[in-house]
Amino acid sequence: MNTKKGRDELTLNSVLGAIALANHENGIWVGPSEILSKSRLKYRCDSRQIAMYILHKYHGFSTTEVAKMLNLANHTTIVHGCKVIRNKARFDKNTNAVYVRTMDLLSVPIDSSLRDIQFGRPEVEKAYVSKKWYVKKLRRLGLLPKSK
Repeated sequence: MNTKKGRDELTLNSVLGAIALANHENGIWVGPSEILSKSRLKYRCDSRQIAMYILHKYHGFSTTEVAKMLNLANHTTIVHGCKVIRNKARFDKNTNAVYVRTMDLLSVPIDSSLRDIQFGRPEVEKAYVSKKWYVKKLRRLGLLPKSK
């Protein structure tokens, strides 16, 4: 098993196994075959995206290689999945618990900002307010004419 393909399969199997075990400890059973399936169920998608993120960021596979390993269409799916997990692991308790436990099982050190999150309402540096909100506010103040 000294070939690159053998190493890839060993890495993929260990990551999928760790994610399956972390999910099971969190009360959800999702096996490696379900993670690799095309299912869009939330817990399967989250598990698949965690696998994408770990394989790409911590094991150094390119997005194209990860897409081939997970039988996905192309590398843009991996880019999107990594972006989703980076954000979701900060604000969703269950996703964070699975991610942190998976990293513990794989003995990979992770950023402490993801390990010790106090969940609740996320702190937002700059509140985004839509144009519609401003228009409504200006109309109430009489600075814009009422719409018909």
